[in-house]
Order: sequence, then structure tokens, then C-alpha cells
Amino acid sequence: MRVPPFLLPLAFLSIPLTCSANGLFGFVDEAGVAHFSDFAADHRYRRLSGAVPTATVGGSRIIREGRAHPPRMAGLRAQVMRIARDHGVDPALSLAVVEVESAGRADARSPKGALGLMQLMPATAQRYGVADALDPDDNLRGGIRYLRDLLVQFGSAELAVAAYNAGEGAVMRHGYAVPPFAETRAYVPRVLRRYAALQGEHLAQQAD
Repeated sequence: MRVPPFLLPLAFLSIPLTCSANGLFGFVDEAGVAHFSDFAADHRYRRLSGAVPTATVGGSRIIREGRAHPPRMAGLRAQVMRIARDHGVDPALSLAVVEVESAGRADARSPKGALGLMQLMPATAQRYGVADALDPDDNLRGGIRYLRDLLVQFGSAELAVAAYNAGEGAVMRHGYAVPPFAETRAYVPRVLRRYAALQGEHLAQQAD
């Protein structure tokens, strides 16, 4: 169900709330997807009151953007970078996918059945030998190996990220371009923006 932007405050009230938030911002995009962040990432975000949502608005996907909880991300960064280096993947890109997919929550579950830090679908988890998709190490190893294979297959971060969201088949069917799906068209620039920001922070040097 699509949620008009002017109904965001009402929609927000209908969501089960789990933790308080000082300075929560949000908006609903043209596809009816609700986005939330700890800060105004761009001009679309408006300050909200209440708490961080963990469910969906009338079946619409909720995307929790921005900074993950600092203590959680502090330890997670080192783990992501270690595993990414083990598999030859840019740690900053790996972490960008983790942050956008789950905001660093190892117990994240999507309405479509995706699980864990990198939101692995059951078929992808099985393909990469992930025994427990809610185990952080197992999830990261499977997700980063999948991301590595997509980078090799498509030759660019943009298309690899698009395939991570929409599937390899969708990227190929649309002429090796970002598929014209609202969710994917929103997802790809969000990951690439976070990737660029993490590169700017000299993420790799911070882990040394």
C-alpha cells in the first residue's frame, strides 16, 4: 500500500515502536516506501517524534537509514572489514551494503523473508552455505561472497549493488543496467552515497 507523504505522521503512529529516538527524521518516497534516519540526510527528511519503527506500514517496506547504533557499529566495522578483506572485496562497499540493508542489526528480518546483517534471502543463504543467516559471521561471509561474485559478474559497483537488491536476472534482462524498479532505483544511490562517505572516512586505515 502506498503511503502519501502527508500521511507519514499518521502512518508512523500505527507502527509498533521498540525504542525511543531523539531527533528521528523520515519521509515516504514516490513508491510508498517509508524511510527513517537519525539525521536529515537530505531535504526530503522531516523531524518526527516517537521511536524507531521495526514493522511495515500497511505492507509497505520500511527502510531505516543513516547511522546505525554507534556501539553496535563500532565492533561490526572491524568484523566486516576483516571478512571483506578475506574475500577480496572493498570493506567500505561491504559496510555500506550492511548499513543500508540492516542498519547493523544481526536480527533484522524483512517482510519478504530476508535475514540478518546483509538481508540474505533463503535461496542465497543456501547457495553460499550459510547455515544460520542470523549468525553475524555466517551472514557476513555469505553476503560478502555473493557481493564479490556480483562485482566479478557485472564489473561495476553500481550494477553489483543493483543485482544485490533486484537479482542478477533482473539486471541482465534490462540490458545490464539498473532495473527500473522503484525500490532498486532508490536503493542503489543510497548504497553508493554511503560507500563514498565511508571511503572518505579512510575506513581501511581506521581498522589498522
